[in-house]
Parts: sequence; C-alpha cells; structure tokens
Amino acid sequence: MQEKIDKSKSKQINQRYKTLMSTAMDTLQVFNLRKSVFESPDRKLNTSGSDLPRAILGYFFSILQLIRENENVPYHPIVIDSPKQQDPDDENQIRLFTFIRNKVARHDQLLLGSVSVPDEVEFPDATIVRLDNKYGALLPEELSGAETKIEPYLREAESLLAEDQDA
Repeated sequence: MQEKIDKSKSKQINQRYKTLMSTAMDTLQVFNLRKSVFESPDRKLNTSGSDLPRAILGYFFSILQLIRENENVPYHPIVIDSPKQQDPDDENQIRLFTFIRNKVARHDQLLLGSVSVPDEVEFPDATIVRLDNKYGALLPEELSGAETKIEPYLREAESLLAEDQDA
C-alpha cells in the first residue's frame, strides 16, 4: 500500500535529490543537463554521447541514496553492466569507476560487468571473477554440478508458471 507523502516531505526529498544529483554530476563532470533534471527524481535525463552513461549512473546512485535515507530497506545487490558505454576517454573512465567504488555502501554487494577497469581504480576486498569463456560463465566440467544445484529451482518456477496459466 502506497502512503501519501505530504508536501513538506516531498519538498524535502526533492531538495535532497537536487543536492545528491548536483554532487554526482559535478563528480562525474556532466555539465550539460537542463536545470529541470535537478528539480525532481521523475525528470527525464537529456544528454547523449559519453555523458549519458555517467548521467544515468549518477542519477541511479542519487535515487539509491534517497531510498536509503528515507526508507528502512535492506541492502541489496547493485548490478552495473558495461559502465564504459559510449567509449569514454581515460579520464572519464577513471572518474566513472572511482564514483562507483565510492558510492557503494559497505554492506552492498556490487556486481560489475566490464571488459576492463582502469589500473588507477582499485576495489579493495573485491572478489574478481574473470570470465574467459566467450559464450558462457561455466566451464564444461562445471555444468553438471551447476545443473544439479539449480534443477529444484527450475522445477519450482515451472510449477508456479503452470499454476498461473491454469488460473
């Protein structure tokens, strides 16, 4: 059930969003956004090229921070796939990965899929999984063990889908 937010709380959230978003865009050096983007989280980002992935990243981390500050939510995985979209230059790559590293909370789990990470940016205490098999995450000798572990979940999902179709 969605609770109605009073005008005062809404104004407070929008002001905090503006601060978080402004800081994120300054850090990521995205300067060509309309002022309206900073007024409220429901505004559309209006940028392109190599600024767009950085703007989207800053936007989502601003929203995530707002959620953390205003709701009692558990920490959860953050999944970022290919943050180097639009082929940013070396400085922006460093800026992008540094921002990600600095914004992930201590208890978050970050799943970051990238062809590479700049040498200048370290993720301390990170477990790095290198996927060298072009079309799969598992080696052939690992398939049977994985299949055995996942099979009960697949059967349960199929059962639930069948129930939904019968209803």
